[in-house]
Amino acid sequence: MTEDLKKDRDRKLRRKLLWIARLAMPLSTNSEVSGELLMSQVNELMSGAGGFEDDEHCVRLLCELMTCGLLIERDDRRRKGERQTLENRYYKISPEGLMLMSEAARPHPLVDDDRME
Repeated sequence: MTEDLKKDRDRKLRRKLLWIARLAMPLSTNSEVSGELLMSQVNELMSGAGGFEDDEHCVRLLCELMTCGLLIERDDRRRKGERQTLENRYYKISPEGLMLMSEAARPHPLVDDDRME
């Protein structure tokens, strides 16, 4: 896969991560969804069209969305020294992420958006 195709795939994956986080809002008392569920749902949506390469790929894209202020993470490790995994990370879409997904904010270069065509 060429670098341009990987960038395009990752932009689509980031959009799907935000979309699933947005859909999860009314389903949870604190509007959060586990990293594990995010990854599985996005992979299911993208089947045949290029899902995540592995857990680390998903974590990298989640971290990029947090760095951009589009997602908020909560670490739910219960024991000291417990390894951080997708199962014990929880995410919710930030107000900035909601604005982007509702097209009330300008398109973000890291997230697929039809308005950028």
